[in-house]
Amino acid sequence: MNQILGHVTCPLCGNGSATVHQQKNRGNKKYFRCYNGEHGDCGTIQCTGAGGQRFISHNMQAIKSEQLTEVVEDAKQTAKEESIKTATKGQRLVEKNKAPKPETETQPKKRSRLTAFFEDE
Repeated sequence: MNQILGHVTCPLCGNGSATVHQQKNRGNKKYFRCYNGEHGDCGTIQCTGAGGQRFISHNMQAIKSEQLTEVVEDAKQTAKEESIKTATKGQRLVEKNKAPKPETETQPKKRSRLTAFFEDE
């Protein structure tokens, strides 16, 4: 995860603690990550257009160095929780697919007279 530059209020859900980051490539544009909002997780919001970049720059509250450690720990915890949720969901899908399927009676294969002529038995 890229370094946290500050916080912004998420325009989607109103969460005031969405974290602002800067891309390492593709023009070094800013983006924000919104997790644990009132209505759930909005996710990573990458508004790369001029208007989106202006919104982030004008509304971002920069992090002071003494807050940085706390913010990093919070972000790590959130990422860990999201990873566990994803892994658990994946495990449930694997277990669901491994469950034995109910056996069904196999119907005799329908054969035409022409098929019977060409098949070896």
